[in-house]
Amino acid sequence: MEIIRGLKRFEPLPSSVLTIGSYDGIHRGHHEILSAVVNHAHARSVPSVLVTFDPHPRHILDPNADKLSLIMSMDQKMEIV
Repeated sequence: MEIIRGLKRFEPLPSSVLTIGSYDGIHRGHHEILSAVVNHAHARSVPSVLVTFDPHPRHILDPNADKLSLIMSMDQKMEIV
């Protein structure tokens, strides 16, 4: 798996299967989404892509976000994915 941090280093893809989400605390539902993305990508011979966020979007949009407790760090998330 290739991990790209920041869009400036990302080369556009002509085609892909993509999922976008914060994916904090990767649970069974997340696993099902990620499996579906990978399976659809393999069936189409295109890359599977997961876009996630660091910091969590709520930290940017909500001034009280410092009260938001995350389940896992970005490094932990990348290990699991």
